[in-house]
Amino acid sequence: MSTRSAILVVNPLAVLALADGELKEAKLFPRDPEARYERFSKTMKGELIQEVRETVSKLTSDGFKEIAIAPSAILDALSREIREASFSELDEPIDLEEVFVENGLIGSVEEYRRELKEVIDKLVAEELKEAVARRDMMIVHAVHVLEDLDKQINMFYTRCREWYGLHFPELAEIVDDLEDYMRIVAEFGSRRNLDEKRLRKSVDAKKAKEVVERAEKSVGADLSPEDEEQVKEIAREGLRLIELRKEQERYIEELMSAEAPNISATAGPILGAKLISMAGGLEKLARLPASTIQVLGAEKALFRFFRT
Repeated sequence: MSTRSAILVVNPLAVLALADGELKEAKLFPRDPEARYERFSKTMKGELIQEVRETVSKLTSDGFKEIAIAPSAILDALSREIREASFSELDEPIDLEEVFVENGLIGSVEEYRRELKEVIDKLVAEELKEAVARRDMMIVHAVHVLEDLDKQINMFYTRCREWYGLHFPELAEIVDDLEDYMRIVAEFGSRRNLDEKRLRKSVDAKKAKEVVERAEKSVGADLSPEDEEQVKEIAREGLRLIELRKEQERYIEELMSAEAPNISATAGPILGAKLISMAGGLEKLARLPASTIQVLGAEKALFRFFRT
């Protein structure tokens, strides 16, 4: 004797049970968009509403032992709480418009679509409100800005180094920090303006002395006043972007301290923020297995933390 199987579908308007191509049970939600939204929203969050419990109870009492479920959000809760049947995710599409109309659950396809749209519009509006309220999404966007700034800073540094390198190529051999390099270019311009004492504000005394000595013997071409001003402006713009990046980094650190202190303490605020960004949010990161988090790039920081 084969095991009897059925389908249970929770849609924004009702809970439906089908078997052998027929509607076995239908529990319509109250015809109020707010009430429908409340029930369907709970379902999408994995909660078992009363209509679902009653429909499953009816199916199991009628001898159905295998039940395919949609949406899959309630699959875990059903499997935990109800032992009289086995549950699986529904893997075949069902024409719910046809089910509703042919079984007299609604007057027409147009009416079905109109009432469905009312609930969906409410769902979208509430999800947008929740997204704005969740500050972890601020972390996601802040990280995107930080990454964009990194690209811009590197681009300006590369252009500055290539351009200024025609005039003083030796500087890049001595000063490898991009901020120090652009600060020197922005402040002094021509290598003939370099002053060892003032250079010590940007680099250590040894490097300052070497920069001045190499400048005196440089094989680079001369800069016209126009060229000098242009390359200085490129360097100044790069420095402005660096300051903006520092502000953004401080903002992320404050956000992480407030919204994800444990992750911040474990992986560091910036790496932790990048993990949240790559996962798509704090809640999604929390649901990821440890192996996936390692792939996202946290393993070195985590191991470093646990060793110290």
